[in-house]
Amino acid sequence: MKEIPIRKGIQKLAHLVPGIALCLLLTFIGSYMAELLGILLIALNVIPEGSASPVSGIFVAILAGALIRNTIGLHSIFTAGVQYSLKKILRFGIILLGLRLSF
Repeated sequence: MKEIPIRKGIQKLAHLVPGIALCLLLTFIGSYMAELLGILLIALNVIPEGSASPVSGIFVAILAGALIRNTIGLHSIFTAGVQYSLKKILRFGIILLGLRLSF
C-alpha cells in the first residue's frame, strides 16, 4: 500500500516539534531574563528609572543556547527542529526585521 503524502508531512512535522519547542522556550526565557537584567540595572542605578532594558532578549536566548549546546550538549530528539529553526525560522525573522527597519 502506498503511503499518503499527508502522513509523511505529519511525520516530518512531528519530528521537528521538539526542537522548535526548545527554541521557543529559550526565546521566552531569554526575554524574561533580559527584563530581569533591566530591572536589576535600574535597581543598581546604572540606568535611569523608566528606561527599557538595554539587553536584548534574543541576545540572552542566543547566549543561553550556546551555553547549553557547549556544556551539556543537545539530545538527538531536538537536533532536527533546532536545525530547522536556524535555517528557516531565523532567516524569516531576519527578513521581517529588515522590512521593519525599511519602513
